[in-house]
Amino acid sequence: MKRSLTNWRPIVVVAMLGVGALVVLAPVVVIACFGLVLLAWMANSRPAWVVMGLLIWLPFEGWILKFIPGSSALLVVPDVVCLLLAFVLLGRLLLGKIAPAEKSHLRLLLGPPLMLALVGLASWGVNLIPAVDALYWFRVYLRFVPLALVLAGDDVRDIVSAKLPVIASFVIIVQSAIGIAQYVGGEGVARFFWPGQYALGAVASQVDTFATVGTRVVAGTLGHYNAYGMTLVLWVAVLLGVASDRWKVLSSTHQLMVLAAVSSGSILVILSQSRQSVAMLVVLFVVWLIRAGTLSTRFRAAVVAVGAITILYMTTDAAIGIDALISRLSSLGDAWYWTVDVAKNRGYVVTSVASAVLKRAPLIGVGPGSMGSSYGSLLGPVGVSVLGLNQASARFVGDVGWVSVLAQVGVFGVLSLVWLCRRVLQAMSRPGVLSHTILEGTGVLAVLIIGMSASSLLTYKGPSSVLWVLYGLVITSGASAMRGSLLVDNLTEDK
Repeated sequence: MKRSLTNWRPIVVVAMLGVGALVVLAPVVVIACFGLVLLAWMANSRPAWVVMGLLIWLPFEGWILKFIPGSSALLVVPDVVCLLLAFVLLGRLLLGKIAPAEKSHLRLLLGPPLMLALVGLASWGVNLIPAVDALYWFRVYLRFVPLALVLAGDDVRDIVSAKLPVIASFVIIVQSAIGIAQYVGGEGVARFFWPGQYALGAVASQVDTFATVGTRVVAGTLGHYNAYGMTLVLWVAVLLGVASDRWKVLSSTHQLMVLAAVSSGSILVILSQSRQSVAMLVVLFVVWLIRAGTLSTRFRAAVVAVGAITILYMTTDAAIGIDALISRLSSLGDAWYWTVDVAKNRGYVVTSVASAVLKRAPLIGVGPGSMGSSYGSLLGPVGVSVLGLNQASARFVGDVGWVSVLAQVGVFGVLSLVWLCRRVLQAMSRPGVLSHTILEGTGVLAVLIIGMSASSLLTYKGPSSVLWVLYGLVITSGASAMRGSLLVDNLTEDK
């Protein structure tokens, strides 16, 4: 026995020396390994907290990382976390540790994104797009799908749903405070909060997108006014649902917090000058005013009053940069905008790009990753040359999300997103669903339909992460309400 222990001593000593050397010489590797183990444990035992942590982190991610030298690799951490959630879910499924109700939810949730992924794979195989470009497309479009899938479990969904209003209030209030500072302070303040090369969540350095937005400096820490506006709209949808369903049971402190968040968030959506976000907000409030009933009369009156004061303020000379704001919002009614300006960018995308795709490859497009910035081809985006497009105008493809999807994965890709919208509508129409489900579903539909008409929503980390979480909550809540309604009907029949 002693000899056996003695024989092991050199091995133990060498192992300890190796670990010590690794800690000293490669601390980053040690920290990364420890972090990966910790994230894997969290994904397995605390998935709800992982989801909520990402929702809080992602709006501020790029801005925080710009202060950390050499931190661009950390941008893939949320992607790794989502992969861990997917692997844990797959493991539970293979081991038979998923309840029947959770399996049913998974089938409902997985259908549309799985169809999009399969169409993308088929298009990649046919068009032979450079692997790095295709993989980048899959990463950008599908990275946050696991956030929806983990909500298939009632326990995870209940935890996230209960904490979501607090997260919504926090994100809205902090981002609104930053937005107000940007609105008042102008470009100097805006540049401080701009995430720099991490603006849109890419790994590679980008051009200075800040220089392209002109007076549209209100973007919080999300790097782009459209991403900022859409994120706020989705969070406002969450809080409007709370106001409709639980206003009377909220404490006065929580009522004030919800009112402050909804009011400030709505005002900052307008000040962001994101026209599509303003349109989404209008749709959301119309549905809310119809649905709210008498549960939140005072809340509705307060929000309407704040909105009226904001509109009055915006018509005075005291408003900073108001000329640019009014000009941008009113440009939608300008004939020149539609005949000249749009014809060079979004108009070109809708007419020339869409028609070229429908003629050349209508069903599965010209390949995932074929229309964006190319990392795998020295000649630029493959799809632009394949379709014979104008190189300068084709760069606006990303400004029309529906056409971008059509160009890369064809009609079948578009149908997968239409299927997703249909699933949301079905969940919202289930008997017994609460107002918060309807309003969250309205937010998802408004942001998808309108947002994908004037930008590429799914490529922005901030709004796309919230979108997939709300998609998961709406689908599972609708399915649960349906089961509850059927149970009540069965009990009634038995009596």
